[in-house]
Amino acid sequence: MSILQQVTLAVFLLLVCTGASISSAQSTPPAPPDCFAIRVELNGKSVESPTRIIVKTKTSENTILISNGCFEIPEGIFQQKAADVLFTVPGSSIHISEIPTGFFVGPWDVELEDGRFKRGTVVPKSARPREMCAVVFHVGDPETVLTQTGCRSATKAGS
Repeated sequence: MSILQQVTLAVFLLLVCTGASISSAQSTPPAPPDCFAIRVELNGKSVESPTRIIVKTKTSENTILISNGCFEIPEGIFQQKAADVLFTVPGSSIHISEIPTGFFVGPWDVELEDGRFKRGTVVPKSARPREMCAVVFHVGDPETVLTQTGCRSATKAGS
């Protein structure tokens, strides 16, 4: 094969590769919507996670159903600094207040206890563990942990 044929082949292959990468870049699917998942533990054991949440801001209230394993947050929520999140799990009603909206883009672990929280969880002296929530936001590095008192109340069976 002559040098001219080798150069021609190299240019042809370069054009084919470049064309393939351009067409694959054009067919890249759009970014997924902003969404997050909630995993709940009671006394260190997983319980059924919520399938419906209510997100309240100063200007709106949205009921959001789980879709493909996460809650898709309406764009308008991100215009607010913070929002409250309400949901139920077996035996408990949860109301987590004033969550910065930036945490609605990654998964959460909500830890509930009937007795003592695990070592390292900040618990105010007068707090009752049955009325507290510890939330781990898996957004950013390091992840953020928040504890709130008064966020958990008992629900009646069948609620």
